[in-house]
Amino acid sequence: MSGGDRARWDARHGAARPTAAAPPGALAGAGELTACLPVSGRALDVACGCGGVAVWLAQRGLVVDAVDISPVGLAAGAELAVAAGVAGRVRWIAHDLDAGLPADCRGPYDVVVCQLFRDPPRYADLAAALAPGGVLAITVLS
Repeated sequence: MSGGDRARWDARHGAARPTAAAPPGALAGAGELTACLPVSGRALDVACGCGGVAVWLAQRGLVVDAVDISPVGLAAGAELAVAAGVAGRVRWIAHDLDAGLPADCRGPYDVVVCQLFRDPPRYADLAAALAPGGVLAITVLS
């Protein structure tokens, strides 16, 4: 992404109402699927935005790496984590995903979530970051 993209996402996240901790969109309202997610281990939230999913995963008991290009979104996520009492369970990483995953986010992860960041060439990297038997949740607009 360019600096313009970063500024656009910063503006969007800055104007958004406060985020709440919530499961990935594909699992919202699907208790039987949510129950399949682990309650311990490591998670990666790619393009985490304001961190609602990252904080939700941390509340479940996972240690989370949350990656996004927007420092404004990451700051909102960090505030949400503090309010939820899970600040020590989430690492917030500012990174341009067009350059691939951050070098220190190679896994293995028990859960990898990617919502609303459509980049099919990156999906193989996400799958490769999974631990054996891990869960990959990708949600895109089409």
